[in-house]
Amino acid sequence: MKKSFTLIELLISVTISALVLSLLFESVQVSKTSNEAYQRAYIKKLEQSSLLTTITQDLSQANKDSIIAYNSKEASMLSFRSKNSHKNYEYPYIYYIFGKKKLLRAESKYKKLDKQKLLANDIDVITSITEFKAYKDKNTSTSQKAVLIYYKDNLKKQHMFQIPLVGSL
Repeated sequence: MKKSFTLIELLISVTISALVLSLLFESVQVSKTSNEAYQRAYIKKLEQSSLLTTITQDLSQANKDSIIAYNSKEASMLSFRSKNSHKNYEYPYIYYIFGKKKLLRAESKYKKLDKQKLLANDIDVITSITEFKAYKDKNTSTSQKAVLIYYKDNLKKQHMFQIPLVGSL
């Protein structure tokens, strides 16, 4: 008598193998989708952390007498002169402009923001911000001045932080 598998035994083993493989494929797909979601959330967190770091570096090296903050329903702007430059300008004027659910960070050699003189590589666009406001400390009696920054991200989380102004250029 030969020891071999019958056709039914082979069909049953192929069916079980296919069922196990389909379950394995489904778990890999769920894992991949979950990983992509966590990666997107991580990138948003990293971008927000980078925004906070950039604003802090800009303002910590800013001329505190040059800071101008403007807020309205449609737009907000924070401008100042700083030693911190991402574009290798010497003491650039830095503008944070918020409008149409985008935050722009522009560096310019010129005090007046002129679209014709501003180069495309002088502008950084931050799209994960849905609201941005900046307030300059109006209390002139204290020696320690500060700028208060408020923003809301795409996840509708609100963030507020205060950056003390140390000195001037």
